[in-house]
Amino acid sequence: MRVDVANLQQVYEKNRQHFVTAGQYFSQFCLVLLLSYTVASILNVFTMVIIMSGYQMPSATAAMGTDSAPVDLDNLPNYNPILEAILARNIFNSSGEYPQESSGEKSRAGQFDPDAICEKTTLPHKLQGMVYMNTPDSLIVLQDPTYSEGDVYRAGDNIIDQDGVSVHAIERYSVILNNNGRKECIDVPKTIQVENEMGNDPGDFGGGGGGGDMGGGGEPQVFELMASEVEQSMGAGGGKIADLIQVIPVEGRGYKVLRVRQGTLFFKAGLRNEDILKNVNGKNMLDLANGSALLESMQEDREIRVELERAGQPRTVIIRIR
Repeated sequence: MRVDVANLQQVYEKNRQHFVTAGQYFSQFCLVLLLSYTVASILNVFTMVIIMSGYQMPSATAAMGTDSAPVDLDNLPNYNPILEAILARNIFNSSGEYPQESSGEKSRAGQFDPDAICEKTTLPHKLQGMVYMNTPDSLIVLQDPTYSEGDVYRAGDNIIDQDGVSVHAIERYSVILNNNGRKECIDVPKTIQVENEMGNDPGDFGGGGGGGDMGGGGEPQVFELMASEVEQSMGAGGGKIADLIQVIPVEGRGYKVLRVRQGTLFFKAGLRNEDILKNVNGKNMLDLANGSALLESMQEDREIRVELERAGQPRTVIIRIR
């Protein structure tokens, strides 16, 4: 086979010319790109120099104004008392202890005087009922007329939605309030006073033995209640308790049950008027501090064992809430 050397040489020379031409075009393109970048950079620097040369930073004096008075370093406010007050209040609980809160006895109007003459309260609230225990654990139910249910208070509690008003003391025949330093009283209605003294509520169902459906002593009697019925009857936070029952201390015996009406929650729970509560879920009712044990158990427990005395005879009632 014969190779045409002259033809191959001609093809090689032609392709070499193409590559040379392409290389020249590429070199020219890179040169133009480099020149464009250089010109753009120069223009950018030149523009920034012009802008910065025409801008002047405002001085501190100009920023404050020419009429600003010099700062008197000797009369700067002293924040040390505020710092000490914050630390004393332990706002961030750095010590791990709970801060001591005011009981409301000292108000904007000045120091409360418990020995001052008691004025009739200016509050619109109505005293619905009370659990008097002759101790700081006594309870009252006050109803704000703008709400359908009352609220339960102890001595020292602040009255809801009443700025600067708190319960100072709960006495047998009156409730003493601290109304912004002014001593005010709510008298206990005569009907409740009669109940406290005589253990008699003419409107209650039954008296003395309190009904004949309980039988004698012996085995505990079990009464079941629905949780929804308990919650609805007692109201939010126990605000309707005063409409259902009243318990008052009887020295040396326990707590007497009053104001239980037929068909109501505590009647269905097996309690009757003039029952004497002796023990509620292990809490001795001879201890005046346990006066609210039954009411608290009805809200918190699912089974409540109540030992009581009825007409001189011991009884045991078990209340199951399901």
